Amino acid sequence: DLNAEDFAKVEPWVGTNGILFAQAGDVGAADDAVDEEDQEVAPPPPLRSVVLKKRIAEHIESAGIAWPLQEYVQVVMASCCVEAHSRATAEEAMEVDLRPVAEKKALDDANGSALDAFQLREMLDKVFEGVEDEESSINK
Repeated sequence: DLNAEDFAKVEPWVGTNGILFAQAGDVGAADDAVDEEDQEVAPPPPLRSVVLKKRIAEHIESAGIAWPLQEYVQVVMASCCVEAHSRATAEEAMEVDLRPVAEKKALDDANGSALDAFQLREMLDKVFEGVEDEESSINK
């Protein structure tokens, strides 16, 4: 039979043969970890692509493009923004994709720039406002 005096003589083993044993007070640490998990965690920031697509949808009408073409331009812009990791790369892709559908006179007046022909520069400033390029955030 064991009694309280017998337990008072017991000393914890720190470890033997690579096996670690719990120390007095270690049990309480697990309870603290549960409390931290119960605390509310802030939601992660929205993805860059989601923000850009939402802003394009909000601002596309400010460009004044006629409806059937407006929908196409919106899809092209969203696609380019999602696939590109920087504004410059997205604009290059938009130039390539939108140039064939731009009016020749507007392209000539805009020195060959489809973004300027469709008057999208100001809109792009609003779309990309406060959004960092992924390339620059990776290299930091």
